[in-house]
Amino acid sequence: SAENNEWSVLCYTGSSDKTISVNYPGVFIVEVTDSNNCSAKDTVIITPYCRPISITMPNVFTPNNDGVNDHFNPLELSIEDKNYMLLNLKNIQFELYNRWGQKIHGSKETLPNWNGNSDLGGVAPTGTYFWVLQYELINGEQYKKNGYVQLVGK
Repeated sequence: SAENNEWSVLCYTGSSDKTISVNYPGVFIVEVTDSNNCSAKDTVIITPYCRPISITMPNVFTPNNDGVNDHFNPLELSIEDKNYMLLNLKNIQFELYNRWGQKIHGSKETLPNWNGNSDLGGVAPTGTYFWVLQYELINGEQYKKNGYVQLVGK
């Protein structure tokens, strides 16, 4: 049974303790091996500070493939901000509804990024859509946001 198996830990800091304390930022790789010689590795990234995470969404977007404002996604995110958010968020769920309350788009475990197409098939028409975004920070804080977005000129 799993309860009776012995297991060992190898952290690439040189420690073989089953728990370690880290007081500096960096990337840490940990490998766990059980008594049957089965092993698994994982990577932990420790960042030097915790920035607050605030997801803001635009209220208009123009998915006309002109390279400007073509996707409905969080405002003004740099690649670094996006990566930081994805490392510090979990249980992300995004849903988008048309004016009749029919769900036309959704995503899980990634930041919202709607291109104006309906998951039901075809292009969503110009109009107003209602969105709901739920997510949890890695410290357990839960958030639920919602709002409207105007799709213009698809």
